[in-house]
Amino acid sequence: MFTRGVEKPRELFVWLYVEKGVDGSAAEPFLETTRGRRYVMDPTWIWGRFTSALASGDFEQLVGAAEAHAGGA
Repeated sequence: MFTRGVEKPRELFVWLYVEKGVDGSAAEPFLETTRGRRYVMDPTWIWGRFTSALASGDFEQLVGAAEAHAGGA
C-alpha cells in the first residue's frame, strides 16, 4: 500500500503485507481438506524468507536502497 504520511504529507508511507499461514501442530486439522491444505505453509511460502531477511538486516537494507532510489534519503 502506498499513501502519504499523516503528519508529514510530503512523505510517502509504504506498507508491505506478508501473510503467514499455519505450521507445526496447528497445521494438522488443516491437512484434512483440500481447502485447508492451502493455508499450511511450506518452503514455497515467502514468510520464511521474509522473517530471515528481517533477522539478518537484509530487509532494512533493501528498504533503504529503495528509499534512496526514490529520492527520499
